[in-house]
Amino acid sequence: MESLEAINAAAAYLLAQTEVTTEQVASIAQRLLHVRNPATLGAYVRVQAALYPVTQECPDVVRLLVAHVNSAFEGAPFLAIRVQTSGSEGPHKDGQNSHLPSLVCNLSPGTPGGTWTEDPDGKLFMRCPDGVMRLGRLLMGTHYRLSARTLWHAAIPCELRQRLMLIAWVPAGWINLRENDLHTLQGYGFSVPTAAQEERSALSVWRGHGSVQSSLDEALRLPALTWSSGKLKHASSVCICLSSDEESDDA
Repeated sequence: MESLEAINAAAAYLLAQTEVTTEQVASIAQRLLHVRNPATLGAYVRVQAALYPVTQECPDVVRLLVAHVNSAFEGAPFLAIRVQTSGSEGPHKDGQNSHLPSLVCNLSPGTPGGTWTEDPDGKLFMRCPDGVMRLGRLLMGTHYRLSARTLWHAAIPCELRQRLMLIAWVPAGWINLRENDLHTLQGYGFSVPTAAQEERSALSVWRGHGSVQSSLDEALRLPALTWSSGKLKHASSVCICLSSDEESDDA
């Protein structure tokens, strides 16, 4: 089995080049999977908030993969990444993620398949673990965003060839990470969310493209609606007499 040191050295060589292709990034990711499968790097928040140990064992691999995510999603926040192949995992939600969208990079762009995502305007039915048949649509392409915490989603594999995926996200409770861990992540190229991004994400949905709400502060700064005088007219009063059958009999 190849060592992490050898894979890290190969990643360091690529980082020194002026241009790195998706195929080269995919090669490093595939080699990493032979050592760690799935390979998760960056931050985690469970009983405690910390960094996956392997993160600091292959720092140049982390920098290379993070740089690829940044090239696809410029300025988007994320604190964890995972390399995995698209299996046959059924519909699920990632409850340990924050509301910020997962950033999905397809490192096998020529391979069929995609991510089924819950969408009432979709055309593909899928039965979810709660027993409900839901409409959805298939997200495809080299990269896309997904509200993995709130939407049911599932990988749709290709029978002939597995897709190699690089997925980035922000763990729920990331605010509990230690300051020095956040600085370490930023040194690798990870992007820490802002309070405004966190606030807006709870009101937004991403199904490949985003339906992003303005922050509450921005909404409060909008001018109040006004009407010109004479635009509203009062209708004439109408009196309606209601009577019961008993009252009619008494009359």
